[in-house]
Amino acid sequence: MKTTLSAILIAVSALASPALAQAPTAAPSLDERVACGVMLVSIDELGRRYPGMMDGMGKDKATGAAITRMMGVSGAMLLDAAYAEGSTQGLKPSDLYRRGVGHVATIFKGVESPTNAAAKQRALALLNRCMMVATPTT
Repeated sequence: MKTTLSAILIAVSALASPALAQAPTAAPSLDERVACGVMLVSIDELGRRYPGMMDGMGKDKATGAAITRMMGVSGAMLLDAAYAEGSTQGLKPSDLYRRGVGHVATIFKGVESPTNAAAKQRALALLNRCMMVATPTT
């Protein structure tokens, strides 16, 4: 299962940006893992509730739905592991969540408009990084 999941996530990441389809250069921090988990689960939830938002995500609607569901499963795995790790450090889930969202906020620091090119580039880079972080290594 993990091998199949890894292959799918790497393939999706490569489709989004071939240059970024490589393993993360640095081990992801706890904050980054929470941030990526939240983002991937959010994409899945948006896709489930508003399927039209994900048009173009795959070759057809069924493929797009499968991709967003895979993101959701991967995000949930990241969150579960991160929350378990955080609890051993005495951190509450709400604190971890805030730290994860804070991590995402730092990526968009200085971006004045969500429609400008910098925001889009950073969002794509964040998605690609999260896809790599979510890819199981074993």
